[in-house]
Amino acid sequence: MSIVVACLVCTNRPEWEPFWRHQIAKQRGVETVTFVDARPAKEANIAMKRTELLWKVFNTEMSCGDCHGDGSNNPHGIGTECQACDGIGTVTSAFDYFAFFDDDDWSDMDRLAIGVAYMQRDPNIFAVGSRDSHFVNVRTRESRYYEAPEGIIFNGAVFRNRKIPPSFNAALTVGEDTAWLQAWQANKPTYIITPGQHLWLSHERNTTNRITEHAFEDGQLAGKRISEEEWSLIPHP
Repeated sequence: MSIVVACLVCTNRPEWEPFWRHQIAKQRGVETVTFVDARPAKEANIAMKRTELLWKVFNTEMSCGDCHGDGSNNPHGIGTECQACDGIGTVTSAFDYFAFFDDDDWSDMDRLAIGVAYMQRDPNIFAVGSRDSHFVNVRTRESRYYEAPEGIIFNGAVFRNRKIPPSFNAALTVGEDTAWLQAWQANKPTYIITPGQHLWLSHERNTTNRITEHAFEDGQLAGKRISEEEWSLIPHP
């Protein structure tokens, strides 16, 4: 029986749709079901596929916290578009494993398979992912090294669907993923660190770590992990 991983995508940047679709489609060794958290499908031009569900309506004035919280801040009335809207726990409840894919992050093609393999061997492991990564400048392909003080990179990991915080914090507009990860780690879960599963792409529309905010002094080695096909999917102004 194939292992299925629920993949959660949060996006309000339609121009990045080909890139994030590719990051999920290239995953080897597992099957995926994608939950897309986007602006209304017509506006965002999200072409829903058989293995995808439109999770919630996402408005450009809202953060992931607004969208993944209890819905009280959503002027569109979260809950009317999709019944699977009460948070991460509800959305992923039918699956043993889930992973987050930011629309502008690169993932290794074996990221999901490696994580699932570790967790299948040991039921006491609750996540597998990277602790270090690079920010890659989409203009120059140069990079900047980063090591996560929280121990594991949220959007470069695979999680077991047990002992997880049910939702993002709706009061937050930036750093919702960090707060979620801190809440998850409060349970002192056991997790495995694997190198090289993830890269951030720095560009003009980043919420944080924009292309203009940092020096990229680590050369182009990390950026070479991104294939030319993938570079062609990255939008440029």
